[in-house]
Amino acid sequence: MNEEFKIIKRMLENKKVKSFVISNLKTSLKGIGYSKELIQDLIKEFEKYDFTGFQLRNSKELHKVNSIGFFQKIVPIYFENQVIPYVPSSKKVVDIGCGTGILAHKLAQSKRFDQIIGIDIDSYPEWDKFKERSVSFKIVKEKEFREFLKETKPETIIFTWALHHMDFKEQERYLGEIHSILDKVTIVVLEDSFSVKMRPQEDIGVYDSFNKLNLDEKNNVMSILDWTANRVLERRDKIPLPFTYRTLEDWQKLFEEIGFKLIKKRYIGFPKNRDVNTPQSIIVVSKV
Repeated sequence: MNEEFKIIKRMLENKKVKSFVISNLKTSLKGIGYSKELIQDLIKEFEKYDFTGFQLRNSKELHKVNSIGFFQKIVPIYFENQVIPYVPSSKKVVDIGCGTGILAHKLAQSKRFDQIIGIDIDSYPEWDKFKERSVSFKIVKEKEFREFLKETKPETIIFTWALHHMDFKEQERYLGEIHSILDKVTIVVLEDSFSVKMRPQEDIGVYDSFNKLNLDEKNNVMSILDWTANRVLERRDKIPLPFTYRTLEDWQKLFEEIGFKLIKKRYIGFPKNRDVNTPQSIIVVSKV
């Protein structure tokens, strides 16, 4: 059993955390099209912890509902509604932690950008499927990031569900390098994050139960759900999961300490059609 899995098991020892996770997986997975049988099978594994067996038994449905249905059909609509409206028109935009490239594809369809570059620390087979002339993809490790910024000089940078896959110091390094290297830039961030001051703008009936948890319990819920989404449902073994979450207010504080100016913040909350019910927030900052 690896250390990451041990951490998840310890988090699930808290009865309130486990109850929230299981209740919300039942709701969210049903909402995106999973069968009652698969959901029941998954919930049983939170007692036996045989998630490899679960994946083998349900590989076809996982591919159909998660890899195709969720990421290729639901996520693009989510990006259109929740992210792209906040991205200013610009000549060059970089999508950091671009994953399969879905967001880059949707940005190209908007016809508001001359060049869209998606970068990640590993390549994805889906990159070869997108043929837009304005879109390119590139592997960029952290040690190569400074030179990449100097060469490309993007006007806009987007992070969608990427920053919580970095540890806290790495988050600070990436954002600090963006501020120190680029003279002018807008950053748009979509994160698994909740507000301690604002009520959510969207809620599928999850907020009140989530808000009863303390800060550590909330972070543990988000960690378990993110682990379930990446390791179990999507079967991503390489993507880092350091479980490093910040509140919306903490993100604002970090950006302002680095020297960015807040443009917009929004506690989306708990919208419909999510694979797991983690709280969602948008923050937009700029350096001018």
